Amino acid sequence: MTFSFSLQQVMDVKKHDQIQAKKQVDLARASFERTATSLYERLKEKETLEKSVHSNQAVGMKVSECVQMSLYLSQLEKAIMKIKEETDQARVEMQRQEERYQFTARSHKQFERLKERQAQQYEQDERKREQQQMDEISVNQFNRALIG
Repeated sequence: MTFSFSLQQVMDVKKHDQIQAKKQVDLARASFERTATSLYERLKEKETLEKSVHSNQAVGMKVSECVQMSLYLSQLEKAIMKIKEETDQARVEMQRQEERYQFTARSHKQFERLKERQAQQYEQDERKREQQQMDEISVNQFNRALIG
């Protein structure tokens, strides 16, 4: 006889859940990286614009150009604030998905350990049964030798 784990189907479902959770983690991480990259690019653009304004002010700049740069900078700051919120939301979602993945991984691991313990117990019981059979055979042979 071979070992058959009675909860194999449940373990398979747990493994499937773990795989799906890992995919969700990867998607959430990619989303976070995209928004974080976008935020970085906007911050870099703002920094470049501020340096440009500062250097232009030193050499002289028209009032209309100054107003235009100021408006653009204001719009850029609003965009940065919006992207910061999106990045924060993406980070929270990524962390939530990672926690879910860790939970599903632990759950699957528990079933793996249970299966392993049951398999070891099965092997131990098989060895014990075999030893008992061998003992019976030895006793029967000994009794036949005494009788015969």
